[in-house]
Amino acid sequence: MPMGNPGRRASDQSIRSRLPAILSDHAVGLLQALPHEMRLPELRRAFPRILNHIAALWDDPRALHRYFDTLLIDTRGSRQGFSFGVVAELSELRAYHLRIIGGGRS
Repeated sequence: MPMGNPGRRASDQSIRSRLPAILSDHAVGLLQALPHEMRLPELRRAFPRILNHIAALWDDPRALHRYFDTLLIDTRGSRQGFSFGVVAELSELRAYHLRIIGGGRS
């Protein structure tokens, strides 16, 4: 996002705040397929759109792990960051996905 257009950022945030905070069918299916101890309560409650995006990328390991990188690594230096619980859930989900795909990225 260009630095010269601060009004756009406020507008984008306003639009996001009006989006419905519901889980997609893909996200619900992913949650049901995960081990019971990995039901991601904090991510589900605080960031359903992120969970929806993860579910949409689940079958594309390269894209999914790039997305995990953007969520977990602050390359801009200006992000507020997630709560510890959300970071822990994202990290656990990433590790789980790596285990089920055999530890490699395609």
